[in-house]
Amino acid sequence: MSSNWIAHTVSTTPLPITSDDLTTVSQSRIDDYYHKVHAHLFYGIDKVGGTLPAEIQERLSGCAPQDVSAVLERAIVVGSVMDSGWLEDYFRVTEVTSLLMDGYPKGCLGQWRKLRDAAAGRKEVESTAGRRGENRSNSSVKRDSNVTEKPFRLLGLPEEIREKVYRLVLGFDSLTVSDWSVGSVPSALVRRTEYDVPFPDTSNTRRTTYIILTSNPRLGTELNLLLANRQIHREAAKVLYDCELRFRGTAASTLAFLHDHSRKLALMTKMSLRFTTGAKVPFLGCATATVSRPPPTPKSNVEVWGKIFDMIVRGAAGLQDLELVLDKQFWERAPWQEGPHAVLDAAVLCQPGMSRKDPGVRNFLQDVARLSGVNFRLAIAGAESEQARRDFRKELEARMCERMRKRPYLAVGNTACVCRKRLLNEACAWERDNKRCRT
Repeated sequence: MSSNWIAHTVSTTPLPITSDDLTTVSQSRIDDYYHKVHAHLFYGIDKVGGTLPAEIQERLSGCAPQDVSAVLERAIVVGSVMDSGWLEDYFRVTEVTSLLMDGYPKGCLGQWRKLRDAAAGRKEVESTAGRRGENRSNSSVKRDSNVTEKPFRLLGLPEEIREKVYRLVLGFDSLTVSDWSVGSVPSALVRRTEYDVPFPDTSNTRRTTYIILTSNPRLGTELNLLLANRQIHREAAKVLYDCELRFRGTAASTLAFLHDHSRKLALMTKMSLRFTTGAKVPFLGCATATVSRPPPTPKSNVEVWGKIFDMIVRGAAGLQDLELVLDKQFWERAPWQEGPHAVLDAAVLCQPGMSRKDPGVRNFLQDVARLSGVNFRLAIAGAESEQARRDFRKELEARMCERMRKRPYLAVGNTACVCRKRLLNEACAWERDNKRCRT
């Protein structure tokens, strides 16, 4: 029996698919997958697109579960129903179902390819207009290959209309930057800076890179819009980087992302960074964005943290909002009961066993306070558990905002990487003075 099951979720399926990715399952399991997708799409209440259009509901109620993709494809090709988000809902359902069932049928690939082609407008509907009033038995209608349709020119639209198009295609509420899960190998990477993550209580490390997650996965082709031409890339990139960037992985993943996207650093307007003070949290990689949040990460490296803010201070000219998220171990490791001034002015913070004379020691809050001209918000896990902690968080946030207002504005806005290094500790982002970056 030939292999009929892909043992991956939809979003983690490698390309190209090899025999190691395939297995053989019973027909009942394949039927069960189609039944679950059909039922979730038809009866589910957590759909972004809301209630399905009446025409699609009618067709889905009478179709076989394995024909759901064909029903949606037909609706797109005919153009009788507006896509109000139900196509996105369908692909989300297929992703979640593949996660729950540890894979999906191999036959889905062909169905989804046709569906994506239809959504991209590559499928043509055969015209029957040439058959009017004529009975042409035993003959076929010959299409005129010389007739060409007038092209649609996106750049011919007004600028405000183009921006609305970009937001429909590339508008994300937030993007989460985290680490690749243990044991996975990134595929289809053009170029991503790699870094080593240490395992706790050992001298071993694991080389990995970052991953970009979104809570509302789409068809996977929307970023191709940036490849159209330079003008569209310039206009669309402003929309793409206008969302909130949530850095929830290791500090190295944040620095690697900023290094690879240094040319777009000036376009980033909202950032949320997490600093982990707990020392006994093992590296767990990242979870699937559609079902859970990225897990806790090991203690943040203060040296890498300082390099992150070297880049942000000098290059994030468009940054408007910054959020700092601290874990609940902060209350055990920081002298918060002595007041916000003692925490912010301390030479050593949340680094037990180290003194100010040790190399690499720094106060990570002082790095954040180097920024200027941004709206700052501080979030500490467990701050709402008692009034004293709530008051401390507000006072520390106010003191940091005051210090940030007094800082000079240093962002130049056009820092670009030219080092072409693959490893983070060899890249220009690792240099304290950014000698290999040009402005």
